[in-house]
Amino acid sequence: MSRAGGAPISWSGGHSLSLLAPGLGYRHPEGDSWEIEDVADPFLRLPDDPVELGTVLADWTIETESAVAAALALEPLDPHDELDLAEREAWDERLGEVTVSFETDVPKEAQRALRDSLAKRSELYRRTLNALGNPHSQDGRALAAALDAAIGDGVVGLLTSGEWSQ
Repeated sequence: MSRAGGAPISWSGGHSLSLLAPGLGYRHPEGDSWEIEDVADPFLRLPDDPVELGTVLADWTIETESAVAAALALEPLDPHDELDLAEREAWDERLGEVTVSFETDVPKEAQRALRDSLAKRSELYRRTLNALGNPHSQDGRALAAALDAAIGDGVVGLLTSGEWSQ
């Protein structure tokens, strides 16, 4: 159903949420993400209603500290076409090489609700959304620098935590 990967520092880990049966999901930390509190209740009710499902997925995304990965996967880069060709190619390369990921396999309406809910409830998601939507802005330049640093040294912690600077 959903998967968020990446690392807060330099370890290998992530989280997945799988559909076990209609209405029942299973949360599973992967790699170094495994902590005892993560398995206290690995089951999650997944509503049939797409809007409710999007809200539940937003809760899970925030809980797993995957807001940046979600925004990078779900939001468009430069929707107002402000980047020139060389800039767009540099951004496309960054986004293709960074080692964080977020995947969903849900109906479009649920994905739209997920994006809306994250944009309302997560400041970090909004900041990443703004950076992608306005790549020449201060946040856009800071995100580009954080992506470059994460690619260069393989450490994604500053990227995923939102501690970006130019």
